[in-house]
Amino acid sequence: GGGGEGDCGYSWIDSEEVEGPTYEWIDISSIGEEVTGLRDDNSAEPIALPFSFSYYSLDETQVRIGSNGWISFEPTGSNVAHCFPPLGAQSGSATTLLAPLMSDLNFSGESNPGRVLTYYDESEERFIISYLDVPFWANNPTSTTGSVSFQVILWATGEIVFQYQSITLGDAPFGDGCDFDLSIGIQNYTATSGLTVAQETVPTTPYAVLFENDPGQACQFPDPAAVADPAAPPGGQFIANGDVFSPTAAVRNLGNIATGEVTVIATITDDASGFVQWNDATTIDPLDAGELGSVEFPEVLLPLGIYRYTVQISDGTDVIPGDNTHITELRVIPRSGPVEMQWYRLPVDTSFGWQTSGSLGTYLQPPRYPALVTHVSAVLTEDVTPTGDPGITIAVYSGDADSGPTDVLRSIEIDSVDSISFGSVTTFALDEPLLVGEGGFYVTLYEEGDAAQLTGSNGLYSRHGWEAAGASGWASFRNNWDIALSATVILPPDPDEDMGIADMGASDMGGSDLSVLDLGTFDLGTPDLGSNDAHTSDLGVSDLGAPDLTLADTASEDLGAPEDLSVSDESERVLDTNGDDTGAAPDLEPLADAAGDVDTPPEDLFGEDESVASDVQADSILPGDVAGSDAGPGQDGSVGFPDVGTTPDSVLTDEVVEEGCNCQTTGGAPQSAWLFALVGGLVFWRRRSDKDAELA
Repeated sequence: GGGGEGDCGYSWIDSEEVEGPTYEWIDISSIGEEVTGLRDDNSAEPIALPFSFSYYSLDETQVRIGSNGWISFEPTGSNVAHCFPPLGAQSGSATTLLAPLMSDLNFSGESNPGRVLTYYDESEERFIISYLDVPFWANNPTSTTGSVSFQVILWATGEIVFQYQSITLGDAPFGDGCDFDLSIGIQNYTATSGLTVAQETVPTTPYAVLFENDPGQACQFPDPAAVADPAAPPGGQFIANGDVFSPTAAVRNLGNIATGEVTVIATITDDASGFVQWNDATTIDPLDAGELGSVEFPEVLLPLGIYRYTVQISDGTDVIPGDNTHITELRVIPRSGPVEMQWYRLPVDTSFGWQTSGSLGTYLQPPRYPALVTHVSAVLTEDVTPTGDPGITIAVYSGDADSGPTDVLRSIEIDSVDSISFGSVTTFALDEPLLVGEGGFYVTLYEEGDAAQLTGSNGLYSRHGWEAAGASGWASFRNNWDIALSATVILPPDPDEDMGIADMGASDMGGSDLSVLDLGTFDLGTPDLGSNDAHTSDLGVSDLGAPDLTLADTASEDLGAPEDLSVSDESERVLDTNGDDTGAAPDLEPLADAAGDVDTPPEDLFGEDESVASDVQADSILPGDVAGSDAGPGQDGSVGFPDVGTTPDSVLTDEVVEEGCNCQTTGGAPQSAWLFALVGGLVFWRRRSDKDAELA
């Protein structure tokens, strides 16, 4: 067969025609480079092409390979999943699409034989992409079905060839309510034009299809599109209450001729009520083909809530409205104290499962630092055929928003369904709180059992979901879903708040009676998130900037009275918490919890007749770790710490460091920071004043 003449210069012809291409499979199984990160319903990172490839009059330099048998020239974008959009009908999220065999294929599972290889044949000036032994998704969650092997050949001349070595459907669930289970063809940058070779029809193998282009019939069109601003944080953003949001907008001309002047309208609306909190408009000068333009709007102050930041554009002649809108999720959260950082919404809309095992994760970036991660939460639903052991691990990973999870920092094993509240938010306390000094972190859930499934929601979404299945690495998850994972994070108060209290629940911390994290003496911009915090049972003090810092009861009586609490070093100078040398700490101002209740500190933290003692731990002590000090009532207690320097593996020893405070400074003055204290279910903090640094 063949056809399509006049479709922006493209036409196709297959190997069944006399003048059609000859099927000639190119075996790259032993010489090709394997594409990593593919599994179910996702795509791999973009791959650079060895030459500039002309596609619908645009010069393309990279390809993005999808697990469902499609290839796109877009560097980023939503994944295309079952049910699939019709080609060239301006539906769905995929554009610049090659569909050699767009169907519900599946790379997940440790024993999955499917793989994709690429190879550049320099002598023939052709780039080859081969899908080998890839199975279809099966409704049976323990297996795949069928197998396909096909390849795409991109010639430097602009010709495209699809070749099919073998196709076996097995029990692939075709005809289950979707109109498009399998498609073969191409479509242009705007999804308004394309060629369909086969729809719901499986070709007989071996088989080949050739796509040719007549440059003289190329379509000419401008297409300004609202896109994510490369200079802005990717995906949704958390904003601390009282901080401003800086709206930006980016417009790229996806067409092949220049646009007119582009109008940009930006709006922030309350997600629940639709109330318009702010809007503005401006214009961008005409854009050449492929050119990116951007604009910055005045800063906006938003109250607590969930918002849609919408950018809409038009140049007055644009006939392709499908890419004229870009939406970013904004969440304004409390400025200090314990806050829940989450992207999903309740009630959840769906559940996720894997054939063997798999992981999902979500990226969370605190709006202020330092941030103390104390709990993680998930919404799980009971499996249809549950077994006893859920086989679930919830972990906190390091990593940035673009690259996915990298290193495990904390993990929690869930080995019984008794610890899960199915259908509701289930919260788990970290064995050791995690200190974050910059960037963000991932909360992930790994499942290999059949007792429970993780859930999620769609609608307004963050674009921060990630997935890993079987032995595959991490890759971006479906952009239209938010995963029901979250974290409880303690944010510090503002510098004008000397002290505060946050109620974490009387039994939530589950560890120390009292541990203290001195956050005032390290560079908050470069903490080592890979370390394991040491743990104490009674009193832990970590002041890495003032090695000789001691705690003293200046009144020689019960340390439980806050008015008597002061701090002294070896020089016997007295330091109070508000920096006025009176020796009296300011009153503790309690912070209301989520229910509006106010908690006050215990009258006696230590007990008049009890000694406060804990052995010094010989674990790695890094910024934010805790250590112990021996001290009785009315006695000074001291502990020695190593000079942190730049060594990531500094180990606590008995040696007292005599050098002065190595506090981080800004403009010649010591930088203010924070001291956290975890007391059972309460978190205390006080601001570290300049005089802490002067006591060196």
